[in-house]
Amino acid sequence: MVKNKLFQKILFVAIFIGCCGFVFGNSQVEDAKTKRTTMVTHAKSYIGVPYVYGGLDRTGIDCSGLIYTVARDSIKLQLPRTVAALYGFVKIIPDNQKEAGDLVFFKTVGDKISHVGIYVGNNQFIHAASDGPNTGVILSSLNESYWKEHYFAVGQILPSTIIVSQPSLAGNSTTSEGNPTNILS
Repeated sequence: MVKNKLFQKILFVAIFIGCCGFVFGNSQVEDAKTKRTTMVTHAKSYIGVPYVYGGLDRTGIDCSGLIYTVARDSIKLQLPRTVAALYGFVKIIPDNQKEAGDLVFFKTVGDKISHVGIYVGNNQFIHAASDGPNTGVILSSLNESYWKEHYFAVGQILPSTIIVSQPSLAGNSTTSEGNPTNILS
């Protein structure tokens, strides 16, 4: 009888902690989702702004200035100002885990990382282009031959919104499909 009551108390505590972790975890995911959406929406408002090297506002902006300004003004996140410093700051993630609000990096000048944009989903990104048929802040596709050829990496500045189910008491730790779920889709 004593062992049974002890087991019940342990089980109750385990379930309580598990539920609290799920609730707090969902709160963090929802916060990240909101920040990602806010950042992407704000970035879209810059489409059409002309490219100006070193620019930081709507009169003219460069690629890293766009990231710097959008993050600062939309979600109050202070980021480094240059492409190289941004690349050093982010958490590099596998390409198949990129989400709207992540940063995409390119090697457009030799073998150095020299361009950055904000991934917005559906293989598209917003960036300030300095050259080519369209300049200024534009929406481009990662499928375009130029960007596909120069694409290098994706990095996170905000927590992921991909939820992987918590292990159950039975030890099961995957989603029903065996994959993480992206709640931003």
